Amino acid sequence: MEQIVIARILELEPESIHHLVKESLSQGFRFVERLIREYCTGLNCFDRSGEMLLAALVQGTVVGIGGLNRDPYFNDLKVGRLRHLYVGSD
Repeated sequence: MEQIVIARILELEPESIHHLVKESLSQGFRFVERLIREYCTGLNCFDRSGEMLLAALVQGTVVGIGGLNRDPYFNDLKVGRLRHLYVGSD
């Protein structure tokens, strides 16, 4: 069994998840593509207090991605929202 490493992404490199974008689009999901667009435009960089973007890696290849944002409807730093969570099928 291959080891899965979960790592915080401090700077998203869109080419590192291109394969996940392609796979998700083929399944009718557009949110991984939206993740890149929002990150690159600065709309959502997962950089506010309590937020983070994480990747699951196997042998250095990203096999899953997802982020945690503060919930915009609660004024509570203990309440978050999972965003753009996708795990490849391979």
